[in-house]
Amino acid sequence: MKWRAKHMRILHLNVAGIVDKFYDTFFEHLRKSGNIDQIEYIAYKPGENKKEELDRFQNYHENIKVILSPIKRSIYRVMYFLKIRKYFLDIEGKINSIKSIDVLHAHSLFSDGGVAYYLKKKYNIPYVVAVRITDVDVFLKYFFHLRPFMKKILLNASKIIFLSPNIKKSIIDNLGNDAIKNNIIGKSEIIPNAVDNFWLKNHYYKEDNLQPELNLIQVGKLNKGKNPKTTILAVSELVNRGYDVKVDFVGEGQELNNLKKLVHELNLEDNVKFHGFIKDKSVLMNLYRKANFFILPSYFETFGISYIEAMSQGLPVIYSRNQGIDGYFEEGEVGVSINPSSQSEICDAVLHLQKSYNDISKRCTSNALSFDWEDLSIKYIEIYSKIIKDKLS
Repeated sequence: MKWRAKHMRILHLNVAGIVDKFYDTFFEHLRKSGNIDQIEYIAYKPGENKKEELDRFQNYHENIKVILSPIKRSIYRVMYFLKIRKYFLDIEGKINSIKSIDVLHAHSLFSDGGVAYYLKKKYNIPYVVAVRITDVDVFLKYFFHLRPFMKKILLNASKIIFLSPNIKKSIIDNLGNDAIKNNIIGKSEIIPNAVDNFWLKNHYYKEDNLQPELNLIQVGKLNKGKNPKTTILAVSELVNRGYDVKVDFVGEGQELNNLKKLVHELNLEDNVKFHGFIKDKSVLMNLYRKANFFILPSYFETFGISYIEAMSQGLPVIYSRNQGIDGYFEEGEVGVSINPSSQSEICDAVLHLQKSYNDISKRCTSNALSFDWEDLSIKYIEIYSKIIKDKLS
């Protein structure tokens, strides 16, 4: 039987806590999985979030305290050390008995991990740090001066969580020193996000279909990062090749009007439908089941939970190379990776998947069942418990 702390107090440092709602599910499952009190600290910029996004924390889960702190400023984008110093001092002033925190969980490497590093240095609180796509594609890529500090954050962490194999590779390749690499690798794990239990309960095996229709679905924000424009261009190319193809877009975003204009210019009104944001999972499920392929050609994607939702409904997936779920599965196991800038690659991927549709569809449903929140939360409880045990040893 694995050792587990009788009671633990976790402080989550989470700059993305408002916009990424999957954290709500994660923290609730942690609460159910162990004797645990949780505090979530979220720094945000006044006026940046909708009122309903902030209000949802008013009636949050029991034993999970949320500290919303409106201290984020635009200047912090370039003044990194000023930002984490401000967050550090703010936490000191707002959390009573900070020394009673057993483990810090920083949910990003730079914005949260830097604060965790300072807290450990002053209070000797061990921390877990997660590495996200923003850490790689923004901080690591453009903020060269922060790389030495990044190494300090990683070396002082008790555990490092990479959300995908590609994110891990990007970080490891930029560490240089073999001794540092070995240290980081030795305390690292790749742990993906899980999918809402609704999709696991309602998983779906498609009936054999030797010639599936070309019905695509893309679920995600309608912004440049999620790249819906290239999907529309791919649909246009498939139409020009003589195929009857349709695509459903689920999501909202600032690119909606531009996308509608593009659809009109390409004369694709009968091929493209925008559904907006769909809150009712049953409605979304029916759209997944009507489709034959899922596509999300994001330029930046930490994980992409909608890939797993789609897989649970038997949909082969088309995903961006070196982003999101790329690396979790063998090429062709559940779908095909593509260059997100290439509409022709997307077309070829759809036609390739059509040839082996039935086998891939069945593997999608089976693989999706492993992305379970209950299993994931137990894994994190065990990580926290081991860290506490090691500290007490």
